[in-house]
Amino acid sequence: MAVSALHSLLFAFLATCVVAAPKHRRSCTGTISSLSDVSDAITCTTVNIESFTVPAGMTFNLELATGTTVNMLNGNGYTFNGNGPFYWDGLGGNGGVTKPAPMLKYVSSQSLSTGSECTSE
Repeated sequence: MAVSALHSLLFAFLATCVVAAPKHRRSCTGTISSLSDVSDAITCTTVNIESFTVPAGMTFNLELATGTTVNMLNGNGYTFNGNGPFYWDGLGGNGGVTKPAPMLKYVSSQSLSTGSECTSE
């Protein structure tokens, strides 16, 4: 009986470990050219981001595995445009029109290469 209980405990522990294991990434290249491409692309070890527009009220969020390579394609001088003139009311802060914040948030233990531009134009 004690052996059976030990096996049950061991099985439960192993099942928990399997469930808690990080999602396996495929050795492939996923391309993002719209928000609908994100869920498939992030299952790959390389993610290519092409030019696209994130609709108002939506969020572009990448939850990547350690070691994933992300490439921004189609040239240098990328622009993250937060549509600043739309929110410009002369009152600054959150006076008048509510401003989205943050427009861009980058969290990583790795580095972001230069050549990218973040504007509110």
